[in-house]
Amino acid sequence: MIDKLTAKKNSYKFWQKHNSEKGFPELYPEEEVVRFLSGFKKKKKINILDLASGSGKNTFAAINKGYNVYCVDYSKPGLDVTLKNIKKKKLCKTFCIDITSDKLPFSNNFFDGIIATQVLDHIFKDDVTFVLSGMKRVLKKNGKILLNLMSNKTSKKSRLGLKIKNEKNTYLTNYGNSAGEIHSLFSEKEMKKLFINKFKIYNSMLVNTSNDFTKEKTVFKYFYLTH
Repeated sequence: MIDKLTAKKNSYKFWQKHNSEKGFPELYPEEEVVRFLSGFKKKKKINILDLASGSGKNTFAAINKGYNVYCVDYSKPGLDVTLKNIKKKKLCKTFCIDITSDKLPFSNNFFDGIIATQVLDHIFKDDVTFVLSGMKRVLKKNGKILLNLMSNKTSKKSRLGLKIKNEKNTYLTNYGNSAGEIHSLFSEKEMKKLFINKFKIYNSMLVNTSNDFTKEKTVFKYFYLTH
């Protein structure tokens, strides 16, 4: 077992390295994100928030649509990689903040859409409500959000590891390329409870990937939300 402060320090170090050029920067968008970005009606200006944008894998897909993208992450090396790989730099602005403690630096009702995949399951569960409240504040009425959560049905070793003290189903991974990541696993009941009085779920999808040899599995649930 490991305490929360030590886990958070390890996680910070992991993301600074992982998202850098010398780490393992992710440069290709998730399939669900590409589908989500295609669902906005064409208009002169669409503002998209890429929350915890990492090294820009989903940012690139949004910019290719001609959207104005605002990247928020606490990994400056990742934001540097993002800017380096963007050709249409005027469409992208970056902000280096910790989303679990800092207020999002945007006005109310600013964004048409928010991408927050592989985000809420990499922070402590008691920080999730704060992050969701910030997302609600900056999202326009009828704006849309795509996010996902890792299910407690996940059994893959590289998603588990040392249990974090006083955190239910939350681990600091100590195995493989994910060593140093925080992984919070949610039950179906916990997932739905998060959005009560905040957002309306207009679609959801369960994604289950498993290994035929080890029988390990990773289970995510994607949520499409609106006000």
